[in-house]
Amino acid sequence: MKKTLLAAALSAFAIGAQADPGYMLGVSYSLNGQASMKNLGFSAKVLSSDREDKWVGAAGVSVFPWADRKLGLDVGGGYTFENSTALVSYDFLQASPQVSVGWTDPDR
Repeated sequence: MKKTLLAAALSAFAIGAQADPGYMLGVSYSLNGQASMKNLGFSAKVLSSDREDKWVGAAGVSVFPWADRKLGLDVGGGYTFENSTALVSYDFLQASPQVSVGWTDPDR
């Protein structure tokens, strides 16, 4: 499962290789069981493109202030909107899937 997810994420980066990289600052929620504040974190991610209305690959770090494991490292993909991005990724340090939303400054 992890190798398949990693291959898919690397493929997403290759698709966006022609554009300048972008970034996202936002919140993440780790999907590892029961709903809890421990699963909520703050994220910074590098995106494969800085264009709006595009599918993007993403890699980033998250800080989970209320969790036992405070740090997360994830790879995934998502979509950029006018000033925001929504991502689905896999966090290797938390060992769980993750959803993230946040602010992006796209190049129009």
